[in-house]
Amino acid sequence: GFGSGGALIVTAAGGDLGAGYKGHGSLTIADGINVASPYGVLGDYAEATGSATITGTDSSWSIGDYIDVGRYGNGTIGVAAGGVVSAGSGFLGYGPEAVGMATITGSGSKWINSRDFFVGNKGRGMLNIEAGAEVSSSNIYLGYWGNSIGEVSVTGSGSKLTSSENLIVGRGGSGVLWVDGGGEVACKYAQIESVARESTVIGLGSKLTTSTDLRVGYGGSGSLYVAGGGRVSSRSGYIGSFSDQTVSEVTITGPGSQWDNDFLVVGYGPKNVGGGTLNITDGGLVTVAESLRLDPVTPGKDGFVNISTGGMLAVFGDVAGSLTQFLGVIEGSGTIRYWLDEVGWSPISGATQGVDYELQHFSTGDLHGYSLLTVGTISAGPPGDFNGDTIVDGADLLRWQRGGSPDPNSATDLAVWQTNYGAATPLPTTADIPEPTAWILIGLSLVGFRRFCNQM
Repeated sequence: GFGSGGALIVTAAGGDLGAGYKGHGSLTIADGINVASPYGVLGDYAEATGSATITGTDSSWSIGDYIDVGRYGNGTIGVAAGGVVSAGSGFLGYGPEAVGMATITGSGSKWINSRDFFVGNKGRGMLNIEAGAEVSSSNIYLGYWGNSIGEVSVTGSGSKLTSSENLIVGRGGSGVLWVDGGGEVACKYAQIESVARESTVIGLGSKLTTSTDLRVGYGGSGSLYVAGGGRVSSRSGYIGSFSDQTVSEVTITGPGSQWDNDFLVVGYGPKNVGGGTLNITDGGLVTVAESLRLDPVTPGKDGFVNISTGGMLAVFGDVAGSLTQFLGVIEGSGTIRYWLDEVGWSPISGATQGVDYELQHFSTGDLHGYSLLTVGTISAGPPGDFNGDTIVDGADLLRWQRGGSPDPNSATDLAVWQTNYGAATPLPTTADIPEPTAWILIGLSLVGFRRFCNQM
C-alpha cells in the first residue's frame, strides 16, 4: 500500500502503452497514479476497441511522442476529476476507418499537447470539453484529410480550448465546432474552410478569440453562427476568400451577440470565384475599429451585409450625421442591405431614417467613439429591457453599467430598470423575416453532433 502523499509511477520504456491491440481492452489510471510511455494507442487494429480513463487529482498519463485514440479501430478516452493527459501530438481517428472519442470533464481535468492535435485525421474524431475542463495544443485541426470528420464541443463555464498557433476547422475534410454555455476558444489564427460547408457555432455567453485573423471560407466554404449572447473577437476578419464558387456566411443574431474586429473584409477574390455574406439580425452587433471593405476586388458582386430586425453595425468615428456620411467610410457600401417585405433584400441607401434605421454616435460606454447603424427593431420588451431579451433582469443592469441603455449611464434609465425589474414580454412565435437557407443547413449539421455529445 501507499502512505499519505505516496505515488506510484509506471513507466513503459519499451514502446506503446494502451488498450485494444487486436481485441477489446481497457486501461484505468486513478488514485494519484502517474503513468509514462513513449506512445499511447487505444484501438490499434481495425477490429480492435480500446478505452482509457484517467481520473482523480494527480492522476496522469504522460506520453513522450503521440497518442492515437482510434488508430485503425475504435478508441475512447475519458479524463475526469482533475486527471491529466499530456503528449507531443494527439490523434482522434487516425486511420481512414478509425473512430476516436474523447471527453475531458471537470475543473482541473486537462489534455495538453506540445505539438499538434488532429480531431479527425483520416477517420472520425470527436472531442467533448465540459464542466470547466481544458484542452491545449499548438495547432488544432478538425477534419484534416479528405473524407475525415472532426467534431469539437466546448460547453460550460470555465471550459476552454486553446491553440497557441492555428485552429483549422475543416482543413481537407469536414469540421464542426460548437461552443456553448460559457465555453471559450482562444487561438492565434482561426480558419473555417473546406470542400464541404462547415459549422462553427458560438452561443450562450461563450467566446471565440483570435489574436490575428479569423477567416471564414478560404479556398472552400465556411459558416460561423453566433447567437444567444456569444462573442467573437479578432484582429482581422475575412468572409469568403477565393472560395471556389461557393458562398461563405457569418450570422450574428440575438441580443448581446457580437463580433469585434479591427479590420473586416466581406467577399474577397476575382469575379465568380465565390463570395461572402454577413447577416446581422435580432439585436446582434458587429463592430469595426479601423476598416470595413466589401468585395474590394470585384465591387458589388460577391460581398454582402444583410441587416434587419434590430441588427447593428458600428464603425469607429463620428459619422452618424447622415447615412451618406456613415456609408462613406465603408468601401463597397452599396452591398449593405435591409429587408423590405415587398421586395426582399434592398440597398440600405434607399432606406428612410427614423422608419427603417437609426444612427447614433457614442461618447461613453462600450461603444465610446463609435457610430452605430441600427436597422429595424427587435421584439419590444418592457421598459428597462436594455438588452432586448424581453425580460428586465440583472443582464439589463449590466447593460446600463456598460452604457448600453437609451440614455447611457443615466440615473433616469437606472430608475426605469429598478421600477420594472422582473417584468417580461412573451417572445413572438414566428420570425419577422425568412431565415436564410444557410442557417437551416447549420442546424441540420448540428443534429448529429448533439447526438454524439449525448452518447459520450
